[in-house]
Amino acid sequence: MKYPLREVYSKLDKQHREYYDKYGRSPIFLKWITFFTKLLEIYYFFRLLPRRKNSRILLYKDVIYSNKRPRNITDIYTPREASNRPCVIFVHGGFLCSGDKIKNVTLGNQLAKNGIVAFVANYTLYPKGDGNDMIDDMAEIVRWVHDNAEKYGGSPENIHMLGYSAGAAICYWYLSTRKQLGHHTKINSFIGVGGAYCPKTHFVMQTHSGFEHNVGFVIFEKTFEYNLHQFIKNNPNYAKEMPRTYILFGNKDHIVGDGNGKEIIEVLRAHKDNQDDTKYIEYNGGHIDLLAYASEQPVEETIKIPRDTYITKRPITMISSDIINFINLN
Repeated sequence: MKYPLREVYSKLDKQHREYYDKYGRSPIFLKWITFFTKLLEIYYFFRLLPRRKNSRILLYKDVIYSNKRPRNITDIYTPREASNRPCVIFVHGGFLCSGDKIKNVTLGNQLAKNGIVAFVANYTLYPKGDGNDMIDDMAEIVRWVHDNAEKYGGSPENIHMLGYSAGAAICYWYLSTRKQLGHHTKINSFIGVGGAYCPKTHFVMQTHSGFEHNVGFVIFEKTFEYNLHQFIKNNPNYAKEMPRTYILFGNKDHIVGDGNGKEIIEVLRAHKDNQDDTKYIEYNGGHIDLLAYASEQPVEETIKIPRDTYITKRPITMISSDIINFINLN
């Protein structure tokens, strides 16, 4: 399945096309970057993979959550002797065309150490599949986690979705459209970390790095129709189906920028019955910093998130504590 770049270019409006013409260029050192990414994966595998002798955490590797596609597997990190604990499905980033659950070993460990059953999942990537396959992967793992949570010490009534970068976008696309698809499994909250929610905006941003040819956001079967803040505007009833939503961004993020996060929050607040269910939190850091600090041991909370405001600025050292607290708000 391939979508020529010229086809994507033809779908850009005048403003985005002018931007692309000014900054767009061919990929730079892409093969070298891919090579070093593989080395990083090997490092994570041998140095950070938790061992079963760890008295606090159990790891179940490469558990199949669906037989539909080869990458429908998940690693499960659970506190030893856990019962009825919150469950979180973590969806990794990688431009929708790269990435792997193995890179998020530290995050899975950290969530389990704090009493949460973490399902760190893989999903179908471009060019093996399109956006519809990725959204269907989310439906499959949500259904599977609900049916199997108790086997791993989790509660089927306390499921959350946590996504980073491209993974945050996939979670949001799934949650925003699942009513239309007939999926009704209860999701308690969605936490999007550095998400790129508008494919068109993200495609144009990548022209600065020369990666626009390799960004999976541009190859959906219905390219650019997954512009969800516009979708919610046109279909306000879907906003009411969204769980508690936390959009987390870094003020120095030059990879996805804001990702249309504020627009999403404002649209959701305009249509949801409980406006306190939506928060936009800005941290003092970049795109990679967000995931790095989210994987650290939570610090003692000294700065409370105001209940009467939906846009808040926080120290990046608080992001791990914030995520844990959002999940535990049942």
